[in-house]
Amino acid sequence: MNLIKRIKRGWSREYFRNNFLLILIITFIPGIISGVGIQWFGVTAVKGELRERHTIQIAETAEMVDDQLEYLELSLSYWAFEKRFGPDLLDRNFVKDVLETRDMMQLLTVIQGSHPLIERVELYINKDDEPLLFSPFYSKVKPVEYAYYQSLLKSDHSMGWTHQEQPRSDREESTILSHSIPGASQMPLGMLSVTLDQEKFGQLIQTLKTDEQGITFIMDSRQQMIAPGMDSTDAHFVSALKNELSQLESNSGSIEYAYNGDSYSVSFGQLDRVNDQWTYVSAVPLSAITAPIEWISKSIVFISLTGLVVALILTWFGSQTIYRPVERLIEKVQKENDGDEPDNPQGEFTMLEEGFTQLYQERQRLKSRLTSETPQLQKSFLIQLSQGYFYQQTKQQLTERMENYGWKIEGHAFRVIDIQAIGMDEGNHSFITSDEGLITFSIQNIVEELCEKYFDQFSVLDNYDLSVSLFLIEQSAHTQAIRSFVQELSSIVNRLLKLQLIISVSESSNQVKRIHALFEETRQGKYQRRFKNQNQILFLEEAPKEHKRNQSSYPFEIEREVIQSIRKGDREEIHHQLERFLNQLVSHAKTWGSIQMGMLQLFSRIQHEILHSDIHLEEIFSNRNLYSELSIIKEPVRMLSWLETKVIEPYLAHLKERVNQEAKGLVDDVIAYLKAAYMDDISLDHCAEKFETNAHTLSRSFKKVTGTKFIDYLTELRINTSKKLLIETNLKIHEVAEQVGYRHSYFNRIFKKSVDLSPSDFRKKYGQ
Repeated sequence: MNLIKRIKRGWSREYFRNNFLLILIITFIPGIISGVGIQWFGVTAVKGELRERHTIQIAETAEMVDDQLEYLELSLSYWAFEKRFGPDLLDRNFVKDVLETRDMMQLLTVIQGSHPLIERVELYINKDDEPLLFSPFYSKVKPVEYAYYQSLLKSDHSMGWTHQEQPRSDREESTILSHSIPGASQMPLGMLSVTLDQEKFGQLIQTLKTDEQGITFIMDSRQQMIAPGMDSTDAHFVSALKNELSQLESNSGSIEYAYNGDSYSVSFGQLDRVNDQWTYVSAVPLSAITAPIEWISKSIVFISLTGLVVALILTWFGSQTIYRPVERLIEKVQKENDGDEPDNPQGEFTMLEEGFTQLYQERQRLKSRLTSETPQLQKSFLIQLSQGYFYQQTKQQLTERMENYGWKIEGHAFRVIDIQAIGMDEGNHSFITSDEGLITFSIQNIVEELCEKYFDQFSVLDNYDLSVSLFLIEQSAHTQAIRSFVQELSSIVNRLLKLQLIISVSESSNQVKRIHALFEETRQGKYQRRFKNQNQILFLEEAPKEHKRNQSSYPFEIEREVIQSIRKGDREEIHHQLERFLNQLVSHAKTWGSIQMGMLQLFSRIQHEILHSDIHLEEIFSNRNLYSELSIIKEPVRMLSWLETKVIEPYLAHLKERVNQEAKGLVDDVIAYLKAAYMDDISLDHCAEKFETNAHTLSRSFKKVTGTKFIDYLTELRINTSKKLLIETNLKIHEVAEQVGYRHSYFNRIFKKSVDLSPSDFRKKYGQ
């Protein structure tokens, strides 16, 4: 009785009833009809599905290949505008000037290592008397190479791709990207070119092949093959396939192509290159996949006869048990993909697969992006923190931000180490002045490699003045490890760079608000060194008590608060902090000279802040001798008034005028860029980098000029565009999402949050 009740309850469900009847009908159809039906219709459907999936997969892979080549083009364009490739190349004597020749070879070596596809970088200089070629080593130009580069210089385009099937000299077949130099010159004086590594380029092209038996190739607009290495047997197939594709009107898509009795799924599309258009083609055989289906279709003739009894029993069980969790999953996927109904109502598992694939891909993309950008975000935050820009934030706010950037803060302490290189001017002729940046970069690399050996959490900042700062997060005090670290670091720098180091090690502190002070103390601590050209290691927590007592007579902490209030432009706060500074200075000073030196020190710090904001003193103070004016004032209160009225007030007024103009121009440029590229993957950090500013400045300027946040403006722009597409076009929901720069599932959520309607409901309500 219970079984009968359960069957009746299951029979009342539409999905159970439909599938029960469907299975019965199928099992009663003679087996031969089932086999023939699967033979004719099943194989065709599988082929179509495989071809569709093959097209999608190849399109995604082609986008990756396009990104690699586009990055290479952008990199070469960037290097072509390098000032070292300017007009003065013609005036240089690379034979006599060994240093200049060495620098040029080093620069070309750096370019060669900047991208994994580059095998060789060449610089051709078209001197009238004697053309030169760096490859990357200096050499004279051979006649074949001279003719090749002259043909490129006569081209109407400054940048382009060429594929050399015949060697220019003793070189093999190669694919070359070249750019005239200087980058913006109408009369180029030479050519900068990169030759691709044919093996790696071939491996990149082979990523378009989804099956070992498949074939893939790329050809340019002249139907010239760009494919390193191809068997002669493949060449016949490729030639026949090219003829077939040339008869098609479309430049992209997929077809089923028959060749020598085999069926192939062929996907093709366009890769837009500089001054050219490449076509990628990928073919995968379908016959090997469909052969088992044909054998199965014959077996079904026998199986269908014996499966009737089993089908009667399992139909009810399957509908009741198996479909229940599937149904719950479908409901969740439909919520994520609201408004985009599947073309086939019975394709639940296909819809589930596509939904989970989209979620997984989005998760991997976000995870990869976060992982790649976290170190740069950490350094950007730490630079601002070391300069005191977050001084007004609370301990909890700073702790949360640091934990969000991936640092482990709970139960840890902080320490800062300042590393200053000296000795360049003490008879050390192995470097020239222009090598300072390279030296600092080398020291930074050495420090980072050693830190991997000694410390768990660290970050290295390049100060661009032959010094770097090392920020450590310690679980416990590692004084001995730090001593071993600085000793090994000094030894390596002494041996490799022939320079000495002044290393200032701060005290250990578990207060996150003290981090800025630790950076400041290490910068000040290096001035305690003895005036000798030798390695010196200063542990500031071990400084003599008498020195610490004397050091506290100058109110460094209040000085930082004065600078912070100037940065905020709060005049009342500036006045209050200046009064605190003066009171502290007077209370600890023993003589008038101490007070005067303290005020001069404060004025010097304010002047440094003005210069740091990229403002020349002459713009504000003309030719006034400010130090002389301050020195002749003999009353502390008048000194304070002079600083406020004669220095700070003019600076703030000038800064406000300049910031307003710069902010408006910056925001106008950003808005124009957003309107043109809103469909791309755009972020605040991306825009800040593009317009050569930082994310904090751009965010503040955008809010000030437009009255809205950057992300809110971008979201509103995308949502408004998507509304127009939903009303005026027949694009599917996921296609609309892609056109406005969103992933499908995220687009549904953000649209519903902004409009209070799902995309499909909005289209039904307002569409034509």
